[in-house]
Amino acid sequence: MNSDRRTLLILPAALIGAGGVAVGGLAVWRLLRQELGDAVDPLGTPSVLTGRKVPPFRLPGLGGAGFGSLDLAAGQPVLVNFFAGWSRICVEQVVLLLDLKRHGVVIWGITFMEAPRNTAAFLERYGNPYARVAADEPGRVAVDWGVRGVPDTFLVNGEGIVKWHMSGPLTKPVVDRQLLPALRKVTS
Repeated sequence: MNSDRRTLLILPAALIGAGGVAVGGLAVWRLLRQELGDAVDPLGTPSVLTGRKVPPFRLPGLGGAGFGSLDLAAGQPVLVNFFAGWSRICVEQVVLLLDLKRHGVVIWGITFMEAPRNTAAFLERYGNPYARVAADEPGRVAVDWGVRGVPDTFLVNGEGIVKWHMSGPLTKPVVDRQLLPALRKVTS
C-alpha cells in the first residue's frame, strides 16, 4: 500500500515537471524563431574554419579543371558546396543552387566519396549549378574541412578565408537571411 501511495504522489509531480520542461523548451524555440525566423537550424553552426584560411588541397576535376586552395585565394568569392548524388538532400538542393547560379553566384562543387561517373550522371540528370567540380572520392579533403556529411557549404572570400558555413541543406530562408548578407559583405 505504501508503494502505491508513493506512486500516486510521485506521478503527478513527475508529470508537472515534464510539462514544465516541455513548456520551457517551446518558449525558447518560439523566441529563437521570432528572432531569427526560419533560419533557426541546429545544423547551421559555425565551422572551425570560419574566419580562417581553407586547408591546403588540390583535387582533380570532373570533366574540366580541378581546383585547390590556391584557386580559392585568387581574388574571387566562391561558394564551395560539398555534395553527393547519392544524397537525397543534395538532389533537393540542386534547384536552389541553380537559382543562385542564375543570379551570378559562383559555386564550385566538391564531390564527397562518390565515383566520378556517378557524379556525372547526377549532374546530367538534375542540372549542373557548379562552375567547377572537383572529385574528393576518398573524402580526405572533406575531413580537413570538418565536413560531417553532405551537403555542406562554405562561403570563401577572394583571399581563401571561410566567411560563412552551413552544415546541412540550404533553404530559401537560410539563403535570404544568412548567405546573401554574408555574400554582400565579401563582395563590397
